[in-house]
Amino acid sequence: MLALIAPLLTRGIIDNTRRGCTLLQLQGIDKGELIELALKGDCLRDIAGCRVSWDNQEPTHEVPTKGEHPILQMLRHPSQEPLMGDITLSVRRRDAAPPHHLHNLLSIEFFLGTQYRVLIELTRFRCDISLPQWTMSWEDETAQSFCNAEALRAHVAHSTEQFASPAMEDIRLGDFPSCDWDLHLNRAEARMAIYPSVHEKYRGRPDARLCEAYVMEREDLLAAYAAEDEAHLPPTPDSGRLAELADFTEPEHREAMRSAMNHPIFRTLSELTVLVRRRLPDSALSPATEDYIRNYSAVVSHLLATLLLTNQEKFPRKLAQRRLKLLAERVRRLVAPSEYVPFSPESRRDLRAVAGDLPQRIADFAAQLRP
Repeated sequence: MLALIAPLLTRGIIDNTRRGCTLLQLQGIDKGELIELALKGDCLRDIAGCRVSWDNQEPTHEVPTKGEHPILQMLRHPSQEPLMGDITLSVRRRDAAPPHHLHNLLSIEFFLGTQYRVLIELTRFRCDISLPQWTMSWEDETAQSFCNAEALRAHVAHSTEQFASPAMEDIRLGDFPSCDWDLHLNRAEARMAIYPSVHEKYRGRPDARLCEAYVMEREDLLAAYAAEDEAHLPPTPDSGRLAELADFTEPEHREAMRSAMNHPIFRTLSELTVLVRRRLPDSALSPATEDYIRNYSAVVSHLLATLLLTNQEKFPRKLAQRRLKLLAERVRRLVAPSEYVPFSPESRRDLRAVAGDLPQRIADFAAQLRP
């Protein structure tokens, strides 16, 4: 779990005046007990050895009317050991809106065991920095950065194991028969979900692709980068860019994944996915819309896993037919002209125009699997 807690804090102190130990003091918006954490390790080289006091000048969440905020309560009484992450003032961040000014970013990262990654990032803040009480070498910073990356790698691995997609929830509830491909897809979806936060952390760094590949446990990419380096070749453009679900699967499954995603039935479902995304409101989703999206996501995963199953040289045909029969009924409901589809009548017509015949095509495909 990634906890972005900057809007919950008003001020804080980073104290790394003692080598090997970083003390954090954080004041929450609920004005409760001061959060005090002792982290084993040092800040990065720009503020290593210093004491930094800072005030948050960005908008914060409303103060709770009663009691303390649950995330702040967790930090005041952590059940897991706090672990060091990157703490620095040297990250540069560009405004999203023109004229895209660059700002220094106050970035405080730490972990609670492997379960929680806590991140405080501020572009609008006031700070006072003391003179350093000791000096960090470049070698020491490299070692500290590696330890921090190791903590993030462990967090990514834990999050991947704990992740349960809507499709896996279906299976756990007994609403859909399972196959081995469901587990492979769940793992890929977990890594795809967590990757943007990893990419954002290392964006703009010269070693970004190496750090991302290490944290995401992409040994195949690390081996490719090492081969390029040994051959004195320049980096291949976009060689480390992870863009689609197949990029997050195990290397031995990648070609099978791309083949299944090019199946005519899945291509039609992909067109439907684009249309559904365009029809989603910009505001918060209603419970009915959230339920529709959950079921839609489960259908996409189930269909892809079933196509992967049928692409095997030998596979249980009865299982595949049962899954396809259930999928035909679910897709029929997702594009039906009924109140279950939480879009306007015009949008419902568009859904049927794109995928109105998809349930029958899935049923026909299931019929072809008979011995």
